[in-house]
Amino acid sequence: MKNVNKEKDAFVQSIVETIYQLPSPKLDESRKIQISSIINVVINGDSVITYLVSDVNISDHLAIYVYILTNNRFIVVTIDTRNEINTYPFFIKEMQKISFKSPEPNIISVEIELSGNKLLGLRYPTNNEKITSFFQCLDQALIKQKQI
Repeated sequence: MKNVNKEKDAFVQSIVETIYQLPSPKLDESRKIQISSIINVVINGDSVITYLVSDVNISDHLAIYVYILTNNRFIVVTIDTRNEINTYPFFIKEMQKISFKSPEPNIISVEIELSGNKLLGLRYPTNNEKITSFFQCLDQALIKQKQI
């Protein structure tokens, strides 16, 4: 059990370090403990498979989105420059499908269909291999879950 906790703590630490390495938006250093604690709580007892940290421009401000794939869940954590932190955990077994589309040149659109007709989407440049890799891992986790 101690190895699992050490591994989880290492992932949480890595996620927080990645957040603070982003050039923009810059978060106050005093929020590190709070962010770390929230991510730690939302992961709970799951094993982290991979994660992705991305800055996002939302109408009038910047935010940071953290996507975490665990053995059981797909977790989205949003960190707003206005001091709001929100978490959205989704059980992989409740996900319906993931679609990759190219609505325009050099853009990929990922849509995740969740139970209850909820839809989560993201558009990004085709040359962003980190994002593509993360969502391919999520797609593989969904395929694996459906085989169980």
